[in-house]
Amino acid sequence: MIEDKKEYSLSNKEIAISYAVCETIKEYYYSDVEMFANFMKDLGLDLLNNSLHPNTPEGIGNLAAKSVIEACKSDGSNQYGEEEGSNGESYFNYVGYQPINSPDKNIDPNLWQPKYFSDGKGGTYAPGCLTPFWDKVEPLALK
Repeated sequence: MIEDKKEYSLSNKEIAISYAVCETIKEYYYSDVEMFANFMKDLGLDLLNNSLHPNTPEGIGNLAAKSVIEACKSDGSNQYGEEEGSNGESYFNYVGYQPINSPDKNIDPNLWQPKYFSDGKGGTYAPGCLTPFWDKVEPLALK
C-alpha cells in the first residue's frame, strides 16, 4: 500500500488508471493493442511495464486489471472456451442454441432470424447467432 500521502497525487492516479485500462484492453480488445501502446507512449508510459508492486501506480493499475480479468474468467461469456458444453473454442455456443427462423423463412417474428450478408466474392452467407448464451453472463458491476 502507498503510505506517503503525496503518492496519492492526481498524476499517480492517472498512471494507475492508464495501466488498468491498458492491461484490460490487451485482454479483451487485443486487436487494438498497437493503438493503445502508442497512446501509452504518448503519455510517457511503458506498455510493457508488468509490475504488480502495490507501492507503484503502475503496479496498482496492473493489479486492478488482473482482478477484473480474473473476476470475469468464469462469468458465462465463454471467452476462454472453458464453460461446460464448450469445445474449447472461445465464445463457442455451449448452450446448443439453434434458431427457429432460417435466413429464408421467418416462422416466429418474435425470435431472432439470421440474415444474409455479402461474402465480398459475389456470394452470400448467413452467420449464426454470435452469443446465444449471453443471458447466462454474470455482470461484473451490476449485482
